[in-house]
Amino acid sequence: LLERGRPVSDVLWYLGDEQDHKPAQDAAFPAGYQYDYCNPDALLNRLSVRDGKLVTPDGIEYRVLWLPQCPRMLPQTLEKIVELVRAGAVVVVDRPVGSATLSGGESAQQRFVAAVDALWDEADPTERRVQPIGKGKLLSNMSLDEALAELKIRPDVEGTGVVWSHRQTDKADWYFIAGATPDALHQTLRFRSLGTVRLWDPVSGTISRAAATRREDDTTEVTIDLPQSGSVFVVFESRDEAASAEAQPASAGHSASAER
Repeated sequence: LLERGRPVSDVLWYLGDEQDHKPAQDAAFPAGYQYDYCNPDALLNRLSVRDGKLVTPDGIEYRVLWLPQCPRMLPQTLEKIVELVRAGAVVVVDRPVGSATLSGGESAQQRFVAAVDALWDEADPTERRVQPIGKGKLLSNMSLDEALAELKIRPDVEGTGVVWSHRQTDKADWYFIAGATPDALHQTLRFRSLGTVRLWDPVSGTISRAAATRREDDTTEVTIDLPQSGSVFVVFESRDEAASAEAQPASAGHSASAER
């Protein structure tokens, strides 16, 4: 299950044009969301836009491209951002103060200025703004928390005391949930998913319906009980898949809806 389907992450975090390594592990990131890192090669050569989301050739989608702490940028990076936003992407980035290279001379500087003007016009570089550009949006001078709130993208998992990951197919979503400490866990979590909820035990292979769930808008609350050092897959099945599973009861360790 941890290899099947597609990983779900809301944010694609660009490392920048002047940094060739990941930031410190304690770098601030909003709770309840997942992210992937992105280097210059991936930004320039592997990203396109489909239905308002950034997408890779592998089919992995992201709702937001985030470029924190990028005061200097390459002309080609800015030009790619212009292309992505006009095509429908949402980008969170502050206006750069200068180019990250002297290579290319005056021609490169002109490209840099033209791309900056295409994104920010004559606006105050310190002004908090949400700017529609083409089919997409550019958000500047705000934290990622503020940007996600502005975009009304609620957390994928709400709750405390757990670590998690989320994968999906066209017919199901599943979250791997484990306690953040070795202690036993009793916690109610809110998931940004709908469907029939089943709990898959990764140790015994048994599958059971969640004991307590409550739906609200596009989210579902699920009560999780884990033993010490325990973990569980929380699986959201579409109604068609759930009906199929009900018609063909599964033995321990197998499910009629397990093929995803």
